[in-house]
Amino acid sequence: MTELEERDRKSGVDQRGTELCQACGLCCDGTFFTFTSFSDLENEDGQTMEGGKSNSQPQPCAYHQCEGGCSIYASRPSVCRTFRCLLLKGVSKEQMTLDAAIEIVSQAKRHRRELETAMKRKASFLKPLPLNTKFHLIYSRGKAPDGECLREHADAFLLYGTLKRLVQRHFVTGDDKKE
Repeated sequence: MTELEERDRKSGVDQRGTELCQACGLCCDGTFFTFTSFSDLENEDGQTMEGGKSNSQPQPCAYHQCEGGCSIYASRPSVCRTFRCLLLKGVSKEQMTLDAAIEIVSQAKRHRRELETAMKRKASFLKPLPLNTKFHLIYSRGKAPDGECLREHADAFLLYGTLKRLVQRHFVTGDDKKE
């Protein structure tokens, strides 16, 4: 067992937790957070580098892979290693099965994809921004929509609200911060 695997084990992340995190990635793709704050710069082994300074990583994370997972998961920074969403906590405490948690992740990803599709029709140039930022830039403009545009706005707000409720219920609370 590597030192990093040992750290995961000690912090309560077993193989099921690793599988859930790698299947999900919603904390890294801009769905939950707009940025991640690092107290110090860390190297690829999660060790603080000498002279490290405060650093902020915008979301989506550069290491996030398209359908979930992290390309540097085994050596991810400590801020990522210590974050626990509600689903991970439930699986770790055996209050929820891994299959049930992965189904909830699938629902959230489906809602996110539908919302992303709706937003692409409005402003495809906003692709690398966090979901909340994109949504508010597109749909919070002062002019009230009419006709077909009104229906598109209503559909987008419904998708956004559904995803937001799902995230609040199963993933993060207002107290959770990836900082």
